[in-house]
Amino acid sequence: MTIDHDFPRLSIDPDEAERAPTGGSLDERLRLLRTDGERGHETARLNCRLSEALYHAARPDEALECGRRAFAIAPDDDTVANFCAWLFSNCGCPAEAATAYERLVERHPDWIEGYRHLSGALAAIGDDDRAVACALTASDLSPGNLGFAAHAGELLLRARRTDEAVARLRETANSHPDDATLWRLISAAEAQRERPEAALAAIRRALELAPENAEYHLHRGHLLYHLGEFVGAAEAVQRAATLDPTSHAAQRSQIDLLAAAGRMTDATALGGELLRTFPDDDSSAETVLRVLNRRLDTIDGDYVVVGERMRRLPQRRRPPPGFVERLKTQGRVLHALIVRETRTRFGDARLGYGWALIEPILHIALLSAIFSLLMHGQPPIGNHFFLFYYTGLMRPSGANRTGFR
Repeated sequence: MTIDHDFPRLSIDPDEAERAPTGGSLDERLRLLRTDGERGHETARLNCRLSEALYHAARPDEALECGRRAFAIAPDDDTVANFCAWLFSNCGCPAEAATAYERLVERHPDWIEGYRHLSGALAAIGDDDRAVACALTASDLSPGNLGFAAHAGELLLRARRTDEAVARLRETANSHPDDATLWRLISAAEAQRERPEAALAAIRRALELAPENAEYHLHRGHLLYHLGEFVGAAEAVQRAATLDPTSHAAQRSQIDLLAAAGRMTDATALGGELLRTFPDDDSSAETVLRVLNRRLDTIDGDYVVVGERMRRLPQRRRPPPGFVERLKTQGRVLHALIVRETRTRFGDARLGYGWALIEPILHIALLSAIFSLLMHGQPPIGNHFFLFYYTGLMRPSGANRTGFR
């Protein structure tokens, strides 16, 4: 039986159907169905039809509203359940999609596609055991279907049932030896079983069938890296990056390989380039942070690479500094303090460091002129008013000056 997406057209008014593409028509129909008290199958199908129109009009929330209403009204209607399963899947609601597909396969246990769809929905919500069971059912009901076999193998790997995955995938590969996807999955399963040589042989076979697949080259590079073949790993990763320049994973692998080879400067430079290209990629940021932390560990000494580990070279003990060197150090400290102080006090002034001289000169000149007129040029002490005022003003002016902001 085939019911997947072949639901019949619903019986609605032809004139209303003609008006369906317009926003006003959709809003009016939505308003009517929201207030419709009918609970029959026809009402459910009208909600499905409107939901489909709303979905294609890029109004997914309202489409989901209508789909949920339809499924609540007629959950046992195959047409309604099939449409709702499709809608929920495409709107990112796998739990509801699983409920709808489960209802369908209960009513139609020979519907192979239904088990495949149900398996995908269950896997999306993390129900791995039931997802695997449905995937195996679909694969067993259609043993010649490569897609079903690959899907079942992938879910078995995800559930860490690697022996079953390898057995099923190799059995399928025996009858379909020219399918690269199967060999890629076999390689992943063998790697998960910690059999790198078998995994490497499988990925080589996949690359013979699909030599331009960047992800296959990258996977081969990872296998070679774990086998200690760093030159071959670097070549494979470089090939992957050449085939797919936008691949985050290939560039991250290049950074890790450079760091493992002790080329921290190159790894850091490539990491900066990666962050500029993919600033919002969390995995890229983690890779660069790992390289930076590793580089910080090498700042205080030289390192040599031995395999995948690093050891620090023995450091010579430095002799204590002499009197002249300590004097030079103190001079540099004083110079730094003076520069910091002047920049702190006058760095934001409009006239810069010049304001340190201009401000007190203007201040003294202005007040001296005013008070010399008020006192007729005769200070309380001495004969020169300017000297009298200047000696009294300089100390508080220099101590309290904050600069002209």
